[in-house]
Amino acid sequence: MSEVKSTIDLVMERTKGMLMSEEERRAIQIRESAEKANGILMGLREARIAPDELDQVLSEEEDEDKRTDLRRALLRAAIDDLALDRAKVMAEILAALAPADLAGLIDEFERLSEEYARRHETMNSGATGNAIQDLAAIGISGSALKPKMEADPAYQENLSRLNLEFQSRLDLIRTAMLEKTAT
Repeated sequence: MSEVKSTIDLVMERTKGMLMSEEERRAIQIRESAEKANGILMGLREARIAPDELDQVLSEEEDEDKRTDLRRALLRAAIDDLALDRAKVMAEILAALAPADLAGLIDEFERLSEEYARRHETMNSGATGNAIQDLAAIGISGSALKPKMEADPAYQENLSRLNLEFQSRLDLIRTAMLEKTAT
């Protein structure tokens, strides 16, 4: 045990005068802000935090530099997390965080998500109607009949194509947002 203690003492003596550089402290602060931003974003997505409470949440950070880093990290995380299936909440989050020059891109994101929802619903109802007709042709019918479209390979292929088309358009919007917010 005395060897362990002397080794610890030796390490303590050698590191006694060492301090982190400003660059190292800044990197740690940015990493901590990114981690905290991810937690806040999760709270926003799960509706534990309302988008209109963001200013209050951010103001809990006492240091102005840390608050700025946190806002920037939260905006970056929100942009990275854009998804068509949760467009409404993501648009609200972005509107609460983003500078005014992103308003046009946020509107474009909302229009894209609305178009996606319409096309997805049209595809879904058409495929469901076709499946019901196919089942009726073999004598299966009823008001409680709900075909499971997820099991239809043709439906899955069409859904994959739709998702691919819209994902590429979403990626363009995301890239434009990131370029406008890069500092």
